[in-house]
Amino acid sequence: TPSCDWLRARRAEGYTVIAQGLWTGREVPGNPNVTLSRADSLGYVLVGYVSVTGAYPGSDNIAKARAAVSPEVWDKLAVLAVDVQIRGTPLSDIVDAVRYSEALGKRTTIYTSCGMWGAVTGNAPAPTETVWAAYWDGREETPQAGLARCPIDGFKRAIGKQYTGGTNFEGVSVDFDTFDSVLLEWAGQTAPPPPSQPPQEGWVPWPGYNLA
Repeated sequence: TPSCDWLRARRAEGYTVIAQGLWTGREVPGNPNVTLSRADSLGYVLVGYVSVTGAYPGSDNIAKARAAVSPEVWDKLAVLAVDVQIRGTPLSDIVDAVRYSEALGKRTTIYTSCGMWGAVTGNAPAPTETVWAAYWDGREETPQAGLARCPIDGFKRAIGKQYTGGTNFEGVSVDFDTFDSVLLEWAGQTAPPPPSQPPQEGWVPWPGYNLA
């Protein structure tokens, strides 16, 4: 669990979004409620993600994720991502997770990569309009630019791009991401784009990271 000082330092460096795993498909990773509560107090946009592996029905994974954080933190999640990375995960579990999350009132997206979505689902129709795409090419660019370079069948709009994985960042293991500015709207926040990240093709990349 990153300390308040660590989170404060990253916020001062311009990181705007923090994404935290709430459920691995088998257990709650660490103490996500503490991390997200600290991040919220520092003005971060909060994102949660939930792994669906086939070990539990899809809706059960969402229920366990919801139970991992307080109602206050749950309500402040700008979006909840259903993490699709494990071959053999039933498509029905993925769709069930998405629909249950939506039924709970959460904006929901899919987290996956351009190769993994097809490997897991056989390029089934996308169950969400948006995708948070893992594409570890080291390019800090808009999510939509990353999706154009490495399309994921069925998804037309990317709200996040994960461009590195498993990086030690001042003693904490993180993955680096850019996120679309729509997350600010979803989180009820407004702010100008960072000077170093100008709009590109109508999308503003907001620097963020997720705790690996």
